[in-house]
Amino acid sequence: MEKAKLTPEDVAALTIEIRAMKLLSEHDKFVKLYESYDEADKYYLVLELIQGGELFDRVVEKEKYTEREARRVIQQLTEAIAYAHGRGVAHRDLKPGECAGRAGLSAQHASARRERQSAQPRGHEVAVLQR
Repeated sequence: MEKAKLTPEDVAALTIEIRAMKLLSEHDKFVKLYESYDEADKYYLVLELIQGGELFDRVVEKEKYTEREARRVIQQLTEAIAYAHGRGVAHRDLKPGECAGRAGLSAQHASARRERQSAQPRGHEVAVLQR
């Protein structure tokens, strides 16, 4: 992300998002943040490559889910959300289009991907709660 395109609020939101990603990277349903770099003119995030597409696209493509399939997806999502909440992280705008890859919760990845596309951080969707 180009620093020149970011407002001070964007930088603050990005800092919070990086902190949240570091807290969640150990769980297998969250994209892993391997490293972040703060260079003179850009910020770089090195993220795990997630393949498999977004949950929303799979739901639309499949059209119908069996109860067993739906239960599996919801169980994975709720386990991931519980993990995040247990570490003091809350996502304030979770939707199927932000879940990717392994049918798990990759909200941070989706948010970071949008950042690369728009060069504007989406950290306002993530809150790291103070303990």
